[in-house]
Amino acid sequence: MASRIVRLIVPAAKAKPSPQIGQAMGSHGLNMMQFLKQFNEKSAHLKDDIPCRVFLNVTPGSQNFTFEVFLPRTSWFIKKAAGIDAGASRPGDEIVGVVHVKQLYEIACLKQKEGRLASSIPLESYVRSLVNQCSSMGIAVQDKENVGAPAAPAAE
Repeated sequence: MASRIVRLIVPAAKAKPSPQIGQAMGSHGLNMMQFLKQFNEKSAHLKDDIPCRVFLNVTPGSQNFTFEVFLPRTSWFIKKAAGIDAGASRPGDEIVGVVHVKQLYEIACLKQKEGRLASSIPLESYVRSLVNQCSSMGIAVQDKENVGAPAAPAAE
């Protein structure tokens, strides 16, 4: 039989029994405590309470499972960098926060380390897409004209 994928959002390194995890695991006859232990070990290097995306591969009829842990969506990092809880209700008409292009470079580097598809995208292009995403969220970007600009020569 083909495996099924169950998607969860679980806080990094501090996963504990919850109805969301219990229902997802219990409906497939899986051991929730075994998953929590493995997940906490796998996400120990991340800052506590980062909402990790988890893709749980379940084989129907058996208690075997595998899972992959991914960082939160880029919008979560952008909102944290801007210090806001939600984007603008009318982007283009209102600005709800400000981030610096250096913060976007840091986010892009984190997401490229994650691996899935970002590693095939040049860092500069990825940062440009983050600038556009900020615009659609109602977040201003400081120093955005310097995306991809050559670094100034070191002072002698």
